[in-house]
Amino acid sequence: MAASISSHNRAPLEFVQLICSRLGLRCGSIGEGLDTPGPINGREVKPATKYWLSLSVKTLTPDFFLIKEHRRRADKYFAKIESYPARDKRLRRWKVVSVEITEREEPVYCPEISTTGSFVLEGYLLTGNSLGNPQDHYGIAQSKPMEVMIFAGKRDQAKAHLWRDLHDVIVESECFTGSMGRNFVSKDDVLMLSVYAPYDEIRMRKQAAKGIYSGQDMATFQIMPKESNPLAARGGAGFIFGFDEAAHVKTTGMTRSFGEVYNAAKPALDQFGPDSFTCLPSSTWEMTGMFYELWVLSLRDDPRAPGEPMFPSKLMLQLSSWHPYQDWQRAHLLPLFPAGYEGDLGEYKGQELPVLPPIKGAIQDYDEEMEKEERANPDTFGVERRSQWATSLDSYLNSARVLDVFKPWAGRRPEWGRPELTEQVRGPLSIAYVAHGDPATVNHRFGFCVGHAEPGPDGMQHAVIDLIKHWDPVDFPDHTIDYDIVVKWIFENVIMMFQPTEMSFDQFNVVSTVHRLRKDVHEAHLQKNVMIFESPATNIINWARWECTKAAINMAFVHSYSYPELASELKFARKPEGINKVVPPDSGPCVTIDIADAFSHVVFSLLGEQMNIYLSKELQNARLGVAMSPGTTDPYNRFSPGQQDGNPYAGLLGNPAQGALARGMHPGRPLPPGVPRTGRVTGMRRGHRS
Repeated sequence: MAASISSHNRAPLEFVQLICSRLGLRCGSIGEGLDTPGPINGREVKPATKYWLSLSVKTLTPDFFLIKEHRRRADKYFAKIESYPARDKRLRRWKVVSVEITEREEPVYCPEISTTGSFVLEGYLLTGNSLGNPQDHYGIAQSKPMEVMIFAGKRDQAKAHLWRDLHDVIVESECFTGSMGRNFVSKDDVLMLSVYAPYDEIRMRKQAAKGIYSGQDMATFQIMPKESNPLAARGGAGFIFGFDEAAHVKTTGMTRSFGEVYNAAKPALDQFGPDSFTCLPSSTWEMTGMFYELWVLSLRDDPRAPGEPMFPSKLMLQLSSWHPYQDWQRAHLLPLFPAGYEGDLGEYKGQELPVLPPIKGAIQDYDEEMEKEERANPDTFGVERRSQWATSLDSYLNSARVLDVFKPWAGRRPEWGRPELTEQVRGPLSIAYVAHGDPATVNHRFGFCVGHAEPGPDGMQHAVIDLIKHWDPVDFPDHTIDYDIVVKWIFENVIMMFQPTEMSFDQFNVVSTVHRLRKDVHEAHLQKNVMIFESPATNIINWARWECTKAAINMAFVHSYSYPELASELKFARKPEGINKVVPPDSGPCVTIDIADAFSHVVFSLLGEQMNIYLSKELQNARLGVAMSPGTTDPYNRFSPGQQDGNPYAGLLGNPAQGALARGMHPGRPLPPGVPRTGRVTGMRRGHRS
């Protein structure tokens, strides 16, 4: 049952509101509409503005109702609510008995809920915070809305997923659309959901008092789906930033990467300080880009306080796709609130706390079918299902084979040294060493590598890395590498200690370096001739060098002691699609390949001729099958080692497990039965160059 008072004058109703607040009577906000009574006694009555004020009958007494019919309905209602539980009659628990004038002056405080900062405004409007005017609190223009920016690769994707999830939570929530009979949703369409702040009613009332009735949306909060574009993140007063599947959004056409949009949105978030919020739900992808960098930051410890996070404001949750649904059978039995919790407003006092509704089953479960999927493609399964990071989807080298390079060489001949390789500080004159330097470009590393070749148990030459060194611009004043220091180190620690047969440098910025080292070598009167020269660099030569290095790594012909920076560069080196070129990543934990370039030069110098002869001979002598046995050969899988009937040399060409140029060759695996080892180079050593 409801009671209301109407008037064509707003002022009396505002006075009634004031009286109700003094007497403990609950009333709502003053409503406003157009009264069109129509003709009265044959005279046309002009439409006029009508105001009304709703009163809560629960807080009234029967004496309030003067009209007999109203009094009769009220008595019936009061008799009915006497049977209600005590919690439904709590609004009548106090009333004003008397009022007296005193000379006391007491401070007045605004009570609020300590856990939420909420309190009730005029008209029993529950605010979500105690800021009053949100724009005024944050120093924003009164007419400027506060934005919730929801991004995805395309706007339709943002609208269909993350924006829709937030939209449904708001429009289906009693807090926004049913609290005290008030609807806070202003506009709901395909482009935006806008929500009123309680103070918006005051702003609109002030404008109406001035005779201003704006057709604009006056809601403070605007929730909009947006496309991944830096311009879409600029200019607004955004206090919430959401990005759906951020790890997967790259720069293509008009779409920009997540990192670009995130950097553009940061200034908008900064104006809200600790009250801003960022939500980035995404499956894992490559170990590159801004999303991965934020993931790393969320795990970083503070070196000044061991065990404490460096960035406590960053919370990261990482689960396999089936983990959220574990124990789904008892989800409705798990408590959502601590025991004894009564709610912020006492809404749960004297009643059971809410729990999740029972669910019918797990959306995803690690069952037999999923286990088969993992066995069939463990790399993809690890990324898509187990929430594991991929080094790079266009990585040039297989990460597992790269790690094998730095493991002990179990088959190393004892006369050459121990299986556990270590950094060498000098080398005997009987060994022909090769060295290469990759000078730094702007703000990049200067990489240097020394190695030699020695025979392995398979009769093939293996490259052994003896010394690796790099110089980083951040270690020098003004972030500029001092070449005097570098050249001095190379001469004292490489030329004098190893006397390499050849020492090469990339063509960039090395003319003075080469001339100086040649002069120092000439004056040193060494026992061996050391050739120092610039190495030509063309796309064809560079690609051939990397292909040789890749094949040698996959065939376990390369061995090195542990050097984390080199391992990182090798794992993250990329080959862009459609281009025969190896490049560093644009972002992520490693954005250089300078040490890896020096490494590949040394491997190519030591094993280039062997790999060229080995691979070309194998392919020249391999007579590919031109007919396939019916029922035994799959034409779509003819290069698989399992299809030996149709192509006995399939294992040499395309099998990821054995092909030399394929990613992921298992070292030491024998050739298929009946396949001869042609093109074998036994005991080959690299001759001295003059």
